[in-house]
Amino acid sequence: MERRNAIKNIGRSMGAFVATPAVLELLQSCGGPQYDWTPVFYTEEEGAFVRGLVDTLLPAVDDMPSASEVNVHVFIDKYTKDILDTKQQTEHQAQMRKAIESLLASSGKSGVNKVDTASYEAWMDELFGGSSEDEVYKFMEAFRSQTIWAYKNTEQVGETIMAYNPIPGKYEGCVDLEATTQGKAWSI
Repeated sequence: MERRNAIKNIGRSMGAFVATPAVLELLQSCGGPQYDWTPVFYTEEEGAFVRGLVDTLLPAVDDMPSASEVNVHVFIDKYTKDILDTKQQTEHQAQMRKAIESLLASSGKSGVNKVDTASYEAWMDELFGGSSEDEVYKFMEAFRSQTIWAYKNTEQVGETIMAYNPIPGKYEGCVDLEATTQGKAWSI
């Protein structure tokens, strides 16, 4: 899928999310399957929107799990509740409401639970193609960055998909990435 390849390339240059100890601890607390997830900050509709978005951005492909399979949606929910201050939370929810309204208008559906993956994809293609509102676009840019960062920093992705060496050997400064890690980025 082209979207996954584009996101992998974007992810290599991402530095927008600061990996503070509190954020990393929060990310680790989201480990393990979340079959019956109930949002702690979001409403049920917002939670469904977040889960739909993360799985549209990072769907399961070949041997790579989807974003929800590694609990990215759970992390984003907890991050919004525990890390953002009250003003940021209010702004975030207002922006999310506009994004949900935009998605529903684009899909012609009456609720987020009725929106299918194809409608999410069409909406994002339209949005990132430049034919949507600036505020929704900015929200989605930040959301996409957060989703990619959280996905790349989960334990499962870090240890099974990215290059991972829990006990590093000697340091070699200038080496060919393809030869050392088969082109994979290093896990933290």
